[in-house]
Amino acid sequence: LLQQHGGEGAADFFRLDCILPNFAYSTALALYLKSGPSFNLKAVNIVSVADVLPSEKRCWDSNANQDPDVMATQPHAALMCAMLLFPGVLRSLLEVAGAKFDGPPPAGSPCSDTWNKLFSRRPFSACTEFRHCKHYLLHANLGDAYCRHAVHFWRPVAMQHWLHACAGRLVKMSESSLFDGELSEARCIWSKASLGLADTLASDYSTFNTSEVGPDWKPPSIVLDMTLVDVQEDFGLRQQQDFHVEDEESQLLRALRLSAATEGARQRRTLVEQQDADYQESLLHDQARVAGPG
Repeated sequence: LLQQHGGEGAADFFRLDCILPNFAYSTALALYLKSGPSFNLKAVNIVSVADVLPSEKRCWDSNANQDPDVMATQPHAALMCAMLLFPGVLRSLLEVAGAKFDGPPPAGSPCSDTWNKLFSRRPFSACTEFRHCKHYLLHANLGDAYCRHAVHFWRPVAMQHWLHACAGRLVKMSESSLFDGELSEARCIWSKASLGLADTLASDYSTFNTSEVGPDWKPPSIVLDMTLVDVQEDFGLRQQQDFHVEDEESQLLRALRLSAATEGARQRRTLVEQQDADYQESLLHDQARVAGPG
């Protein structure tokens, strides 16, 4: 669907589990949960390099999905691919889950190395060389947020066994120079590839940070920015409205004052006219009195 409707036909990767670290680990987790009682930890030892390499067609063959062996390896292959592309998320998950890096390996894991020893060997020892050249900061922030929000899925002992087993299998593959070359080449190609949703990753997610997930649950900065703009625009509109209201009130007051002044002037003219009439009448009376009876 992303390839059909994403509007970015030139991208090299459209699979969300090859674009976003949270989807990469969540896809593996979903396949694990889907397996249910049929999940087979020992099947990690039959995962091939080809199963792990990031590809648009990985796990998409409907005929292969009918093969019990393929279905058994799918969760492991998905988790190993996630570790290959986003190894920093693995370390963060372990740290948040409280794993002991220098302690004995989880009981039940087919690998006997400690976490520290695994991280010191390829492909994990060279993980900083293969981060995505354009979206590495976003991947780091999304990975940290995913670890904070989803660690409870990965904290159980059974999940710790699975993480350790898949990491051990990746290290075992890299002991072969041929297989290590294939893994490194695939990761190097991915690190320079164009990803689907590239415009969204560069714009909407450019300011993403881990405070947007629990326990803080702060609104995304883009939402805060939009809210601030809305408040500022609303405040400006209210100021304009208040300004217009004040103008109308001023006009009304001026009209009232003008009307009052007009009425006052009329009353003064009437008073003057009345006084003038009284004056003229008084003069006539005075003249008549002076003339005496005729």
